Amino acid sequence: MAGCPVPEPPVRLLLVEDNPGDVDLVREMLDSTATSRCEISHASRLSDGLTQLAGGGHEIVLLDLGLPDSAGLDTFYTLHAAAPWIPVVVLTGSSDWETGIQAVAAGAQDFLVKGTVDGETLARRIRYAVERKRAERTTADIRERGREMTELVISATRERTLPGLVYDGMISCNPQMLANLGVVRKVADTNVPVLIRGESGTGKELVARALHHSGRRSALPFIVVNCAAVPETLLEAELFGIHKGIATGVTERKGKFEAADGGTLFLDEVGDMSPQLQAKLLRVLQDSLVERVGGHSSVKVDVRVVAATNQDLHHRITSGAFRKDLYYRLNAVELVLPPLRGRADDIRELAAYFIRKFNTEYGRALTGVDPEVARHLVAHDWPGNIRQLEHVIKRAVVVSEGSTIRLQDLPEEFKGNVPPVGHEPAGQLRHVRASIEAEVCGDVEKRMLLDYMEKAKWNATKAAKLAGYSRMHIYRLLRKHGITRPKTKEQPG
Repeated sequence: MAGCPVPEPPVRLLLVEDNPGDVDLVREMLDSTATSRCEISHASRLSDGLTQLAGGGHEIVLLDLGLPDSAGLDTFYTLHAAAPWIPVVVLTGSSDWETGIQAVAAGAQDFLVKGTVDGETLARRIRYAVERKRAERTTADIRERGREMTELVISATRERTLPGLVYDGMISCNPQMLANLGVVRKVADTNVPVLIRGESGTGKELVARALHHSGRRSALPFIVVNCAAVPETLLEAELFGIHKGIATGVTERKGKFEAADGGTLFLDEVGDMSPQLQAKLLRVLQDSLVERVGGHSSVKVDVRVVAATNQDLHHRITSGAFRKDLYYRLNAVELVLPPLRGRADDIRELAAYFIRKFNTEYGRALTGVDPEVARHLVAHDWPGNIRQLEHVIKRAVVVSEGSTIRLQDLPEEFKGNVPPVGHEPAGQLRHVRASIEAEVCGDVEKRMLLDYMEKAKWNATKAAKLAGYSRMHIYRLLRKHGITRPKTKEQPG
């Protein structure tokens, strides 16, 4: 059967759709494309689709959100939780495109509005979804029911990984990043909240996904909420849900906390949340109880919260814009991601990764970058960080007419002066990086030490066992960071 633009072998597609007319239409549309092939399996209920996925053999799911046994975003959440390794393209009605966008934000590869695409477009979108997923798996060998996800990639050109971390797409040999990832590995299987700080585009969501996929919640939902992207008037309902009958015509809807039950909720740009909503979030974090908007009863949830921000929360606390108690609740462990300008050694590796990714997506065969281009990339300030580098490489792969990326393929901003060979400010960069790394790693070490001491009820011997250190090393760390046991009523002066 012809259909998807992947000539050999055919793409193994599972279509979950209950309308026979739509099933026939999808088959006909994919048959109408002469450039590629598809093997289509069909399920008319979500439960049947999950059964087929459990049997293995599928590469992508085309999912209708309105099924006899499930409706709306819950349909996607359920399937994605059961099979997080498989790409999903969501089908929506013409009046429900916003739901498709929400599904993509929660992990779907793409969404399509029924009746708006032809066979070629449908096949192309399916192909891109499969290839995007494949491109993410830089060290993957996920086949059939491949529940074993890949370890985090440390190098794009040298096949090194960091044992114990399960996720792909991150690339770094930077000491500060590796220190952060070492902390991720230690706390991934716990329930402690984690706060990730860093400029926009530094990879905060990737780190959050690594936390989720490396822990015991990995088979359950990973839900993303961008607190800055959702209007303040809607964010409360987005997080906590809506009670049925709050107003005429309003239907009951679960919020993201309920959708993430058992899994992880990633609150991106949490610093943008209003003080009023911060108070409600704090209560949920304290009690693990969610009350829907307009409701009077609470729902128990088991959710691990990971938050991220590009703002200085200490400054916002001082100004009264962010609650101190919420900050400490979210900040059991804090990770600070360095900007790309502080990761000069990673830029070539990241560029190589993105070249391979976009070679696959656009059918190109570029082998790398010219030496002059490499110097310009390393010397650039990168205010948009890794996201900006990705867009620059994507553009260059598309417009390049040679076998490598040349200077003429870069945007105009990259064609100015650049340090000559042998005069890059490597020594200065190393000094700055070393200073930053020492400060950040020291802060992480202190927070982890406090966590171990509190868990051990300030018994140094027990804390040493938890941390895997000697008791004398624990004492040295306590002196190093000036940590003393908090005074209590039973422990006067």
